[in-house]
Amino acid sequence: MIKFFRKIRQNLLSEGKTTKYLKYAIGEIILVVIGILIALQLNSWGESKKNDTIRHQYYLQLIDELKENKIYIEEIIQKYSQNISTYNKVIYSLNSQSLTTDQIFNKYSLVNYEYQNIIFHTGTIESLISTGEIKLTPQSIRNKLLDLKHNMDRRTIVNGELNQEYKDRIRLASLSSGGVIGEMIENKTLLNKTISAHVKNSLEDIILSKGAGLWVKNHNEKITVEACSDLIKKIKIIEKLINSELKN
Repeated sequence: MIKFFRKIRQNLLSEGKTTKYLKYAIGEIILVVIGILIALQLNSWGESKKNDTIRHQYYLQLIDELKENKIYIEEIIQKYSQNISTYNKVIYSLNSQSLTTDQIFNKYSLVNYEYQNIIFHTGTIESLISTGEIKLTPQSIRNKLLDLKHNMDRRTIVNGELNQEYKDRIRLASLSSGGVIGEMIENKTLLNKTISAHVKNSLEDIILSKGAGLWVKNHNEKITVEACSDLIKKIKIIEKLINSELKN
């Protein structure tokens, strides 16, 4: 094809047809420009199709991930709400009655001492951010995904910090009792047994440390329930936006 055009140019020049040559040259330039524009358009179309495929795959992964998080968060809310209810009943009982230290100690045995470190499912969001492919999503979805990730990260950090404070206070109670409290937490069957003499000697300190620890745990669970309820709302909004995109 190039040889063909070159031959035409040479013939026009050899025949002295300068005007026709100029017209031909301009026409050839236009053809080249059109060819480049077509190639760019095809390349742009191909890139757009590729991005559409990547974006669609991410949407499907996000829907699955958000669903997992909703189930996980709802389980946390249910568990923590039950713990809060039990704790409130115990505190109400302690405040409404005149109890001995032994009775107070036994009341605290009704509370759930287990704690939970929160870990959300954020692999897909993290992949979108790290690869920069989050830019493939509309700004409305992109901003909400980043906000969700920020709030999840924040909740994980706060939960971990308060859990550590709770563990430190319960450990202090355990040290005060010579390790007996630690055994009671690990083995709940010991909680209803007679408190040994050396525990009774420092029972008030143990109760104070234990009560402080349980207050921290209860506070953590309360703010976590509130935060998780907000996360559920954010997730539902993102799910609605993504499903709308998938339908288009």
